[in-house]
Amino acid sequence: MTRHRHDNGELVRRPVEHDDVEHHQDADPGLLVVTGAPAQVCPACDEYWFDEETGLALAELIRQHRPAPGEVRTIAWVEVHAA
Repeated sequence: MTRHRHDNGELVRRPVEHDDVEHHQDADPGLLVVTGAPAQVCPACDEYWFDEETGLALAELIRQHRPAPGEVRTIAWVEVHAA
């Protein structure tokens, strides 16, 4: 994606904080926060998108670190992808 409807439509690549809520039946949801995930961001509205490679890696990260009911976990993208 290279265009967005705000301003001149250009996106910038920068790290974002991505929240993923895991709903558990009859329990409080868990929250996984991934900090520093690389994304394409609209500078006018701060909406962001992940490219396919990042999206797939993020989905796997969420699967591997799924939070328990009521748990809040924070994982830094660089910690996971440094290896």
